[in-house]
Amino acid sequence: MKLLLTRFTPIIITALFFASCTKNSVQPLVPISPAEPVYNGKVIKNIVYANAVNWLGQNQALGLDIYLPTTEITSSKFPLIVFFHGGGYVTGTKETVRDQCEILAGKGFTVASVDYRIGWTQDTADQCLSNETEALEAFYRAQQDARASLRFLVENADQYSIDANWIFVAGQSAGAGISLALAYQNQDTINYYLPNVADKLGLLNTAGNTLRNTYRIKGIASLWGGLEFSDDIVTNANATPTIFFHGMLDQVVPWNVGNVYGCANFPIDYGSKAIYDKLVSYAVPTVAHIDPNGGHGIYDVRFNMENVACFFESLMGKLPQTGYYTTQVPNCN
Repeated sequence: MKLLLTRFTPIIITALFFASCTKNSVQPLVPISPAEPVYNGKVIKNIVYANAVNWLGQNQALGLDIYLPTTEITSSKFPLIVFFHGGGYVTGTKETVRDQCEILAGKGFTVASVDYRIGWTQDTADQCLSNETEALEAFYRAQQDARASLRFLVENADQYSIDANWIFVAGQSAGAGISLALAYQNQDTINYYLPNVADKLGLLNTAGNTLRNTYRIKGIASLWGGLEFSDDIVTNANATPTIFFHGMLDQVVPWNVGNVYGCANFPIDYGSKAIYDKLVSYAVPTVAHIDPNGGHGIYDVRFNMENVACFFESLMGKLPQTGYYTTQVPNCN
């Protein structure tokens, strides 16, 4: 694996953190119309999956909401989608992706919307001058929490109608960065790029709770997100089927390869097109929806989630979808 120069480390990670910050390129997604189908499944809210110390040094209970495809908990098992909200590791909650979760649950998935620790000091006048050390630690804490949530869900799979053989992750912007990192980061890569962070904040896979359940991620939905460090951490051994959504005019996270958030001092970040090409080179099932006129957030919630659900269903049905779309055409026929 080719490694980036160590002197670029803080800047590379900081780039990821601006993935959901306000800028002219950020486009709010079209909300669901009242005329569209209404979700009638059962929601179990505020389930505590971990306790951890936040950036202010306070102990924080971390919760998740579970959306079931049925009106009550049953003995049936459904594939799991774990959804991570965006917000630049500064804002956002599990409630901000309620519409996304309801649509996916309505397609037959058990969906978990996860709160993770957020918070660090930004320079509101110039985001590029924000506190890099705090940004690095915020990224690491989010990764710890994401893994803790997955361990908890696997441990409690029977209680929440989860088929632990089929686990998918999804997210928007920073949440997409979390999802991609779950597949491609490990303690070794973190230790290389973020030396000493584990000494301060604990190990990647043991924080938040005492569970040690293992899991395998079968697919990813990355909506206008990117991968930090290097695309060389995507290998033939760990390459994971993924559906991407990204706008070519995104000024927050580059749709292909480039500087994040328009900060000239930032090294390159690997967006949807770059990772798509990497996965295609390994013959891994991959779909990309790339909008030539879109910015940071493309199309509408229902279109995006219906195509995410269809892609995941194709993986389970062993007829995986592939394709590269530059118009709003569904990958689901």
